[in-house]
Amino acid sequence: QSSIFRPFFWIFYEQFCLGVVRLISTKRPITPREPRRLYGKTAPSGQRPPSAFSLRYLQFESRALPSLDPLPTISNGKLTNPALLRSCSSGSLTGKEDDPNGNQNKLPSLLLQPTKITASMDNLCEEMPPRIDFEKPPAKAKTVFDQKKRDASVDAPKYSKSNGNDDKMKRTRLLRNNDLLAQSSTETLLDMLRANSGIKECSDETVAHINGILTELYLRVKGARGEWRGAVLGSLYGLVECESPKILLSVARVVLVLCVTGSNLTGACKLVFKVARNAANDGLFFDCDIPELLIDGLGRASPIEEPEACIYGYGAVRFLASMIVKDSDETTTSSTGKVRSKTVSQRLVRQGAMQLMILHLQILNEFGAATKLSHQLTHALFQLSGAFRALLLAKSSTENDQNYVVTSLFSATTKQYPQIQETCEEQTFRLHLAIPHLVRAAEISMGEMVVQTNLVRTLSIMSENEECCGVLSEYSSRLGILLGPIGKEYPEKSMGMLVRLGYVLGNIMASYDSARCQVWILMNLTEMSRSNIVSFKFFNNDVAMDYLLSTLESCSNKSFLNQNGEVLDVTIKLVRVIANMSVNNEVGYGFGIRKSLGSILLTLLLGVNNFKLKLSAELEELLLATLGALHNLSFYQDLAEDDNRYPVSSMAARLSDLSVALCATIVSGPISAKAEASRVLGNMTRCSKVRQHFCEAGGLKVIVQQLRSDDLELVAASCGILVNLLGDWERRSSFRELNGPSLLSDVLQHGAMQNWVLAGIICQAMWNYLIDSPNIVGALGENETEFIAGMLSEYLDEETIFNGGQPDELWEQFAIVATDLLERIQSTMPYTSYASSDEDDIQVAKTGDYWGGKFRTWLNDEN
Repeated sequence: QSSIFRPFFWIFYEQFCLGVVRLISTKRPITPREPRRLYGKTAPSGQRPPSAFSLRYLQFESRALPSLDPLPTISNGKLTNPALLRSCSSGSLTGKEDDPNGNQNKLPSLLLQPTKITASMDNLCEEMPPRIDFEKPPAKAKTVFDQKKRDASVDAPKYSKSNGNDDKMKRTRLLRNNDLLAQSSTETLLDMLRANSGIKECSDETVAHINGILTELYLRVKGARGEWRGAVLGSLYGLVECESPKILLSVARVVLVLCVTGSNLTGACKLVFKVARNAANDGLFFDCDIPELLIDGLGRASPIEEPEACIYGYGAVRFLASMIVKDSDETTTSSTGKVRSKTVSQRLVRQGAMQLMILHLQILNEFGAATKLSHQLTHALFQLSGAFRALLLAKSSTENDQNYVVTSLFSATTKQYPQIQETCEEQTFRLHLAIPHLVRAAEISMGEMVVQTNLVRTLSIMSENEECCGVLSEYSSRLGILLGPIGKEYPEKSMGMLVRLGYVLGNIMASYDSARCQVWILMNLTEMSRSNIVSFKFFNNDVAMDYLLSTLESCSNKSFLNQNGEVLDVTIKLVRVIANMSVNNEVGYGFGIRKSLGSILLTLLLGVNNFKLKLSAELEELLLATLGALHNLSFYQDLAEDDNRYPVSSMAARLSDLSVALCATIVSGPISAKAEASRVLGNMTRCSKVRQHFCEAGGLKVIVQQLRSDDLELVAASCGILVNLLGDWERRSSFRELNGPSLLSDVLQHGAMQNWVLAGIICQAMWNYLIDSPNIVGALGENETEFIAGMLSEYLDEETIFNGGQPDELWEQFAIVATDLLERIQSTMPYTSYASSDEDDIQVAKTGDYWGGKFRTWLNDEN
């Protein structure tokens, strides 16, 4: 045959598919928001720290109480004690006070006569000398710290007009009580606290009174230094069992501002945790500095030496980060006139919570690299990773609780959060710093599946951020190794960890080609040996790929009848990894000849087909992901090669079986999958063995039936398959018996003007159908032949279609094929009105000679 009669066959369909290899998307695995507990349904191995606890075991420091002076007062608008200086006596404060003579008077110090006072949570063994109170200032004098004290109080009550005179009286009493407390000595304040030792249930007035004492004490000890902490901490002992969250939070506030360490810091973290785990107490944290004090306290703790403080401290941070302000404004103004952040999570970040977590991660990683982490340390790592994740998932008040939308603190702009001024360099530095430590932490915790799952959850959130995903792509091979081996001799994997790890890898492979094909630089290799290392040219190393395929194979072998949501989700995510990696041509080809992948995809396809039209949303997603992977993989296969040299379980060796399964998908699968399955078959039917196997299974009849569909994408993909099938002469008679030519002409009539690509494919299918036919009119039928010729002439009339305008590129591609087909049809037709002027003369001459010869024969017969 001459070149003009060469079938279009697979060459055109490859061009038609260029750019069609595409990425597969999926939704991020969502962890339901559980009640605020230290752990969810599972916890790291070992004895877990209790969520309910007692603070009686704490041993506070035993230090002598110095002479803390009452605050200076205002008399006639002037400070009576404008400056405070520390005296030469140990533990006492001195001040300057102007007497009529202008002499400086020294404030009295503590007497040395002792009284026994306990100094530990259980039994404080410290003796503190009595104190001589100073002369009481005028009752109506106001201290300079009155306003500051009222602003900083965590017990600031809210009043409404409807409360009437009773609320006004209560407020008056409260203010008067606060004035009296400000004028009281520190020793008196501590005595008042001891008087309430052991209190549990208390009225609102008692809560307000104790809270006022603690607030006044907080203001006096804040920023001060001295050997008095033991007595102050000892006086707080009796309040730790109180049921009022306001009192507990005030106690923790005083303890934290003392810059304590050790068991005292642990106790304060537990108090904050105890209050924060109840969502009803969220409002107590918005107008106090507990979040900032907690971060400062955790900064004094070492996760190695004080893991329990980190456990409860980061547990509290996790709860604080999830708090949502219900105000509609972006920011609110406090009574001090300062603009504060809208959410507690933003305040935590501004205080350096992220940097502190990264530092603690680094400490734990370095320690874990040398020795196995103890149970306490793994618990601390669990809470730390949970707090980090909570900060990433901090939500604004305008978001619906059901929509778990990510608000990345890494990419927060100054317009969204004017309180946080971060340069791009600082953001990039934080991204590059956090991710390696999170990945390393996941590696050292491979024996602790719950901890590792928590870390991978954090990475899954970060992978949705473009900058984070770029950094993660550098660690793609290490993330793949986290999948680990599968088998009876290995422990069961956490499905939650696998699904999120698959999601991370899928996001990376969807965005970065460098992660799809990271080539090992192997020196001094011959060209032959280089051709044999194609399997090493993707995803960095074979170990990660073996783990990926073995995990996917294990999931595919599980029965779909007993649908396990987690197993199904893992399968979807890992198939998506395969599909997105296969966008790269080297990876796509290498995957096609890799053992076991073909059998895995066939198993998945057959398993889903068994459900036919009764597919759940998850199974339909799995089917579409599998078809997407098959489409990308089949596009790059060299189908002209002999498939006998490939592993029997590879995709290249299982193409025929896959084509039959795809045919079943087209027949009984969901509408959303039929077009995609047809596209895959369009790639696969370039192989002669696949075409033969497919048609023996009744595939030609199925494809012809799809020409009646209203879905133009399905019709176009089906026509593409016919382009390949009709290239073989043995399929053409079966196609004519199925009334295929008539259906093609109907599709050309109704769909050509809407889709020039579809029209071009139909013309190529007809070309292949007529390529060897000696009698085109007989193959199409006389009426059908004239009808097709007329349509093609009309569609090729550029002036009429585009009204003298410039034709588009798709029409020009269609015109090339349609012109060849029209000339081929006209070359075997009798004279018609569709012929050209030159052809008219030739045809008239031929017709005259024909009928002239017929006439002469008739005359001879008559004679």
